[in-house]
Amino acid sequence: MEPLYYTRIATSGWIFLTILFTSFWGSKSDQWKYIMSLINDKNIDISLAITGAIAGISAPPAFGFLIEGVNWFLVLISGQQPWYYHSNKLFKANFEKIFINNNKTRFCNPPGAIFSVFFFSNASPDFLYWARRRLTNFYANLNAMLSIIIALIIVWLLNSLYIPVLISSLFLIVILSIRAYLEGNIHKKTISTWVDTVGVAVLKNFSSQLNNQQITSQYLKKNDV
Repeated sequence: MEPLYYTRIATSGWIFLTILFTSFWGSKSDQWKYIMSLINDKNIDISLAITGAIAGISAPPAFGFLIEGVNWFLVLISGQQPWYYHSNKLFKANFEKIFINNNKTRFCNPPGAIFSVFFFSNASPDFLYWARRRLTNFYANLNAMLSIIIALIIVWLLNSLYIPVLISSLFLIVILSIRAYLEGNIHKKTISTWVDTVGVAVLKNFSSQLNNQQITSQYLKKNDV
């Protein structure tokens, strides 16, 4: 699993557990008392303790994976998913001018697919890493924000709200939402700039290659080579 992806889903799971258990601890809730009774129980079965430890380690990434799935859907319906960037449509339009002129046929693949092929085949490794980092920061902030919200809803339903945790969580939600917006906007505008600059050069080079292939094909056909 890609380190950047694993980090962002695991982090959101740990944030969820931190808000949850800190609220239980601060409010001295029945849930906290039950957890402490399990920890202090000297007669607890070792197999149960091992199972609990494994679950505790694996639960945060699993929860984070579900959280990212929800955020992916929310980003999708909001129109901010990179696959549906408006710049992808512009890139496809420029590509079709070349492709149709050279092959007299239309290309039915979606804009996101066409852009992805050219972008990941031609962008520099440093820029690809930068783009992944921006996207990771975007989703990491959204994941953390949603994890906090879900944790607060759970502790509220369990009558375990702890005011210091509530106040700090609301502050974090505001900061995370602002950062998610900025990271997403930076990624979107930078990709659009790539399309308008480097992307144009890439398509021109692609057009030149197509023309050279056609000239070579016509020559071979004419001379029966």
